[in-house]
Amino acid sequence: MLANKSSIAFKYIYSRIIVTKKISTNIKIFEHLGHLREHFRKEEENGGAVPIFKKVLLHADHIAIKSNTTEYSYQQLYLGSKKLSIQISNICGSGASCNVAVFCENNALLPLTQWGCWMSGQVFMPLLHKFPFETLSFIIGDSKSKIIISGQLYEKIAKKLAAMFDIPLIIIDHHFIPEHSINHHFLEKTLLTVGSNVFIEVQLKNQKDVE
Repeated sequence: MLANKSSIAFKYIYSRIIVTKKISTNIKIFEHLGHLREHFRKEEENGGAVPIFKKVLLHADHIAIKSNTTEYSYQQLYLGSKKLSIQISNICGSGASCNVAVFCENNALLPLTQWGCWMSGQVFMPLLHKFPFETLSFIIGDSKSKIIISGQLYEKIAKKLAAMFDIPLIIIDHHFIPEHSINHHFLEKTLLTVGSNVFIEVQLKNQKDVE
């Protein structure tokens, strides 16, 4: 049975609308990336440093870390870091330059935690679990660490130190990393472009920079 002319015309118009919308979305993404590259270029030309957690926005859909069992995109690490940075800021305050003691394995949670500390405006202070407990307690006490972040593998020693110094403890695992989103509006939600100025959602100024 042959389709009538009206249904053929409708299908043609519908397909044209979908294609146009896809092209329009891609153009918006390219525009956001262009503004972002130009913003980074100006920052570096003026003697500023563009941290890695900002630069990864240029490669959000690319694979950042891959193992035999799983892989994570830059978008996933960025969103996980942002989530952690909010928790850190709720405890330490934004841009407070507090020392954050960290116990992490050499996996995806390590850069995530590091970026989370930097996004919050704190000092990332990694600790080696093999150190004697007396050494670890001295480091945390001497550095006046405000918080401890630990993976599940080192939860026992982290809890002991947190209780000893009466400071908050955050335990993270791979469930802390969100799923990769294929939402084309990721950059649109993350960036605010006003004229030639670009503002990043997690951009926090360190108090020392303000002073």
